[in-house]
Amino acid sequence: VSFEASIDRYLRLSDEQEDLLHKFSRAYLVQGSAGTGKTTLALFYALNVYERNPDDLVFLFTYHDELACVCRSYKVNLVGSEPLADESGGVQVFSYLEFCRQYLRSNLGEGRQWLTRQSSISILNKIISAKSRWARSYDAEGFYSLIYSFLKGRFVPGTDRLPVDKEDYSRIFKDYGSVPGDLEDILEVFSNYDKTLKGLKRYDEADLIRLSYTNQKQRSLPLVNQRAPWIVIDEIQDFTELEWKSIMLFWENQCRY
Repeated sequence: VSFEASIDRYLRLSDEQEDLLHKFSRAYLVQGSAGTGKTTLALFYALNVYERNPDDLVFLFTYHDELACVCRSYKVNLVGSEPLADESGGVQVFSYLEFCRQYLRSNLGEGRQWLTRQSSISILNKIISAKSRWARSYDAEGFYSLIYSFLKGRFVPGTDRLPVDKEDYSRIFKDYGSVPGDLEDILEVFSNYDKTLKGLKRYDEADLIRLSYTNQKQRSLPLVNQRAPWIVIDEIQDFTELEWKSIMLFWENQCRY
């Protein structure tokens, strides 16, 4: 690849990974333990795809905002004085939350107030502290992960419908193992959390994903110059069901052009 001369000495691929850079006929799932170069491969693959297909649009999605920032920095270092992308397209690197923020700003404007993860955890901490039983059983950070990953991050099994009641949540838990014995308490804490957000007229990060998904179901985001889309996802095992299905919906919408 032409950006090889700029490769950081720590960004190196194995021979097997190098071979994968030149395969474009199907989707590939790359597995490996921490430090084996999966993120480096994802970045190189995205750059190589765009270098071979300069009229297309390439997205690299990461799980964390911080990792997206690191990948963007490495992209600049690798590209050097001959950028492979500009602001209108090319290789675009986002965490999926960043992408949803940009998508919603472009399609729904700036009217909503979003909470950070830490603000959501602070709200949950106050709710959980209200009952000694909850305080003994739950911690706010862990409960927020439960909300993000399960209560707001999954569909009712066998459907593309988001859960709305106890039966729906029971089906979700059962599909992923078993229904917890304290489901009533979990849903009460969750209900109090949602009521608090509504009272504050605020939305959390999971709402950001949900709203992006429902909006994409109703409309597709126009392609820039009708470029064909390529999507590379880093650490897909960490994405919620709602996140990766949203990505696939975005891709399907783009492919309709």
